[in-house]
Amino acid sequence: MWADEDYGFREKSLKYAGVSRSSGDVAIVYFKFGTSHTLFAKIFNREGTLLGEHEIHLGENVKYAGNTNMTAMVFTDHTLFRIFSRTDDQGIEPATCFLDKENQTWSSAVVSGFWYFLNKGSEAERLIGYDPRSQQIRGFQLK
Repeated sequence: MWADEDYGFREKSLKYAGVSRSSGDVAIVYFKFGTSHTLFAKIFNREGTLLGEHEIHLGENVKYAGNTNMTAMVFTDHTLFRIFSRTDDQGIEPATCFLDKENQTWSSAVVSGFWYFLNKGSEAERLIGYDPRSQQIRGFQLK
């Protein structure tokens, strides 16, 4: 699917990959050398056709971002993966990157804490997670 890409030394570094159980969609998240505070994602269908590409801005105050593991959680219209980040005003903390597809367009957000996707495919899709800054468990309805 992504064999045409150069993920060699000093070009691009593969950070996360994941496959959707329901649709077979594949997410590839990578870092380009020479870019700061940015990750890139490509989403493919099960046949290897590129469905979309998105640039994920981690934020100008992010001084460090590292992997927690190499797995992205891929759903039909959402992809989540976890990072550790360091900002100017905080120590190292967990964060979750979200990719969301609406009307064939991808958008992204990076949120403090580790978040989970619940009730996928239902009318009450929710995100639930622990926010280390407020020290609270929170939930948000997506639909």
